[in-house]
Formats: sequence, C-alpha cells, structure tokens
Amino acid sequence: MIRVLNGCRVVGGQLVEPGLPANPLVVTQAIEYARAFFTQRPAFDTLGSLPIISGSFGMFRRQTLFEVGGFSNRTVAEDMELVLRLHHHFRSHPGRRAYRQVFVPDPVVWTEVPETIRDLGRQRRRWQRGLAQALWAYRHMLFRPRFGWLGMVVLPYYWLYELLELVILALGYVVTAAGALAGWLHQTALVGLFLLPVSLNLVISLVALFYGELPFGRYQGLRDLVRLVFWSLTEPFWYRWLSVAWRLAGLWDALRAKQGWEKPTRVGTWAVSPHNVRPGAG
Repeated sequence: MIRVLNGCRVVGGQLVEPGLPANPLVVTQAIEYARAFFTQRPAFDTLGSLPIISGSFGMFRRQTLFEVGGFSNRTVAEDMELVLRLHHHFRSHPGRRAYRQVFVPDPVVWTEVPETIRDLGRQRRRWQRGLAQALWAYRHMLFRPRFGWLGMVVLPYYWLYELLELVILALGYVVTAAGALAGWLHQTALVGLFLLPVSLNLVISLVALFYGELPFGRYQGLRDLVRLVFWSLTEPFWYRWLSVAWRLAGLWDALRAKQGWEKPTRVGTWAVSPHNVRPGAG
C-alpha cells in the first residue's frame, strides 16, 4: 500500500502522526491513491492478473529477476514493464511453471507527492508516457487466452480506460458540445451525459474512501475523512481536466518517442528535526 506523506508529522525519520495538508492538489492525489489501492489493485489481484507492482514498494524474488534479465531501461515505467515481462515469461514457455504475483494491503510506505501543478504535471506526463511504452511493448498479449484474465480483460481495460480514455473523453465532450449547439440534444440528455461520468467517478472515490479509510484508519478521524469526501465532490470539475491535459501531453510524448526522466521536486514539508521537538512531544 502506498499512502501520501505530505501533511503527516515525521520526527527523526519516523512517522508519528498521519494527516492531510491544506493543499487541495495533495488531498486529491490522496483520493487517487485510495482509488487505485483500495479498489483497482484488489480486483486485479483477485483475478491473479496484476499488471503493475509499484516501483516505490514492491518485492520480487531475486533469482526470478535474474531469470528474466532484471529491470529494463526501454520504458520510463520500469515497474509495469517488469511485471508484464514476468507474466509473459511464466505463461509463454512450454511446461509453464505455477507462479503468483499478489497485492498485500497491510504494509504501508509513505511517499511524498508533488505539491505544485508544474511538478505534478511533469510526473503525470511521464507516467502516461511510460504506460504507453509498456502497453505497446506487450501489445501481443492482448486477447490471448494463454494470458488468462490479464490478456482478455485487464490489458484491454488498460488500453481503453487508462491510455485511450482521455482521447475518447475529449472527443466525447467536443461532439456533445457540437450537438448541443446544433440543437440535436435535449437539455435533459445533455445534463445526463455530463453527470454520468461525474457520478461514476464520485461513487468509485467514495467506495475507496469508506472501504479503505474507515477500516485502516490511517488519517485523523472524521475531520480528515470529511475533507477527503469534499474534494472528491469537486474533483471532476477541476482536477479531472488537469489530468486529461497532462495525460494527453504524455501520450503525445510517447508518440514522438521523447526521452528522459522528469523528476518532481521534493520539498520535505513533512519533515521535523528531532532537535526541534519539545520534550514529551510525539
């Protein structure tokens, strides 16, 4: 499990008090992480078809990594590329060996996320470029029964929803707006087309928050939970559009074969020196 460190209190390298910062950009990223790790990962784990084990907190058998040639530098999503290569390795060879790749929700690593639009945009462009590179490299696994749920369901989902959804979304809004201006759409249908993706996104976010945050209780009670719910309600009206713009830029970077690694700035606003802690505090 990966959780957002920004807003937490860390003393001498130890997390002593989890919490949320005031920055809406960071709070919304916490919601994104909740969606990914409380809904998506468990679902793919149930199918035995995890397409990615996050590079910031993953464990692999050393000998198995040697067997497949270790990490690759042909994508900027080396964690996803490695996991897909392991699936391909174990399922492609004659006399296939049984293997497992699992998601374990109990261990937690706390990571610092970008706090500015510039840094977050650079990170998400790189993520989208790496996703496109990894999916293209293993496109031959699509709709192949040999690869089970991964080839028949999970990878098609990633192509349609994670990679191309933003293109479909942008075109959909353009066509809908054109239809509305031309008088082809009734007002009720127009409102419905707008509210449907907003509602679905909100339902998924709330399920993730109440399924994940309440049982695990990482944040500080009702106040933080209310803030998470509030920003979940606002997310479709501002953050989603930023995300679409960044992901479109990342897809364009992949199409033109851009190279390089854009790393966000680490500001360490969560850090507290142990020398500045009051006696008895923490």
